[in-house]
Amino acid sequence: SIDLGGDISVCAGTEVVLEGPEGFASYEWSNGSTESSTIATVSGLYNLMVTDSNGCMTQDNIMVVFTENPAFQLSSTPAVGGLDGTVSVLLLTSSQGPYQVALTQNGQVIETAEIGSLTIAAEFDGLAPGFYIVTVTDANGCTSEQGIDVAFQCGDVAIDLGENITVCEGTVVTLEGPEGFASYEWSNGSTE
Repeated sequence: SIDLGGDISVCAGTEVVLEGPEGFASYEWSNGSTESSTIATVSGLYNLMVTDSNGCMTQDNIMVVFTENPAFQLSSTPAVGGLDGTVSVLLLTSSQGPYQVALTQNGQVIETAEIGSLTIAAEFDGLAPGFYIVTVTDANGCTSEQGIDVAFQCGDVAIDLGENITVCEGTVVTLEGPEGFASYEWSNGSTE
């Protein structure tokens, strides 16, 4: 007799090599392979029939299950004036929870969250503009990752030129805008 071992459950995208025992004259896998090993590409029952040099046959089965990787959707809101951008994670999956969610930027974990059985979303806030990676890991250890940009958006800037003034015609008045801006545009066309 032969023994292919216990059933296998792995994350989708994992290569599974099924190994038959050495020393037999012929091998016939249920997926059509005639080698001593075969690669499982889909979930299902894999059968191996072996024949020894005397023509005696024996077989064994092994179940291979590819578990769905977590599926999710990302959205973001811009960082208005600095550090108030958000990244929202919405689960679209039926894989096994709870789910661990990690937000990273430049290889550094910024924040983590857990999505349990009663929730389907997580939100990270207080974010600076930039590119972030979100990784979702389910209870089976299967992971998926996506990237998203948090855009920069200028906030409302209030400036105050002071009180209105009245002057006699012909008097030259110099108005000064606040310092620290990249550009200026006055109503008379001046850019100084």
